[in-house]
Amino acid sequence: LMKRLEVGLNAGSAAGVGTGDGQGDRRHRLQSTTLACTVQYLNTMPLHEGTRLGPYEIAAPIGAGGMGEVYRARDTRLNRTVAIKVLARDLGGRPEVLQRFEREARAVSTLNHPNICTLHDVGSENGTPYLVMEYVEGETLAERLTRGPLPLADAWRVAIQIGEALDQAHRRGIVHRDLKPGNVML
Repeated sequence: LMKRLEVGLNAGSAAGVGTGDGQGDRRHRLQSTTLACTVQYLNTMPLHEGTRLGPYEIAAPIGAGGMGEVYRARDTRLNRTVAIKVLARDLGGRPEVLQRFEREARAVSTLNHPNICTLHDVGSENGTPYLVMEYVEGETLAERLTRGPLPLADAWRVAIQIGEALDQAHRRGIVHRDLKPGNVML
């Protein structure tokens, strides 16, 4: 369970690469810049189950990284599961960090691609800025690779989908600064 909860996601979610099976593509998206992050122990995460950020109710931590924490939450208005990235408390008072957080939100909101997670909302609750992203279930490419290499056809499919998503982002001037197997959802 701890390994599952320590999945490195960057903010803003949980997103990953699709399998090319049509319906599965929506669930399997390339993680956006705001969701890529390094893994930290979950006991450093400040929000607890039941905490409310606007209409969103925190359910469980997903991961943490340099800019903040990512949680699975419930959108109480639309009754759906979402991923919420909260800017780290120690960074929230730094104007340059808040500006970067807001820039990332604006950048991600311009992307519309089947292999890139969707930004649903942005907000702030009691001085805590947050991004609300599409929640994608599954395992990371890093987790999958612990069981051995992907079959060649699957590896090509994943690589092509990552490339297509990166191409879309790059065409909009967005660079994913933390692309790694732990930030690709299958």
